[in-house]
Amino acid sequence: ISIWDNLEQEMASALGSPTIEDSDTSITAAQKAMLRAIEEWPSPSPSVLNSNSVDVGAFAPESAQPGSVALVQLILYPSGQSRRARSKAQEADPDATRRGAVTLSVNIEVGQSVSVILEGDGLLIEEPATSFIWRNAVRACQFRVTLPKESVGIVYQLRGRVLLESVPIGTLCFTLRGIAA
Repeated sequence: ISIWDNLEQEMASALGSPTIEDSDTSITAAQKAMLRAIEEWPSPSPSVLNSNSVDVGAFAPESAQPGSVALVQLILYPSGQSRRARSKAQEADPDATRRGAVTLSVNIEVGQSVSVILEGDGLLIEEPATSFIWRNAVRACQFRVTLPKESVGIVYQLRGRVLLESVPIGTLCFTLRGIAA
């Protein structure tokens, strides 16, 4: 018998055929049955309470000149806080453009180790990997990306990867185009 079946039986018994004289007693019995069911209901584990759906958004220019350095930001944020992520990106670069976003494949618990890696063939990426402890708050991972001198007209594919405790949980791809000065 499930908790709810048990509750239903106890309430039916308590409210079965109350008379005017014992209606107060019947209500009290029903309330007691409800409290017992609530007490027996399993509580969620602490990891479930501290686990959050997380999105990652890419913020970068659509294009850059040969030899220039572009700021690329991969921002992790609790799902539903995309406006805060955009504000965080624009603090560092007022011209930052959102280039895409994805929800990660698993929830992240507060206190877990998260790594973010940015890859882009043909591009020089200073410090392409970073790690941090998730605190359930908007977190910007910033990367300085240098375009080669001969990059006019070339469209570069960038890929941001997110790892949780060294296990891949999300990928976000976008482009960066080399343009003439």
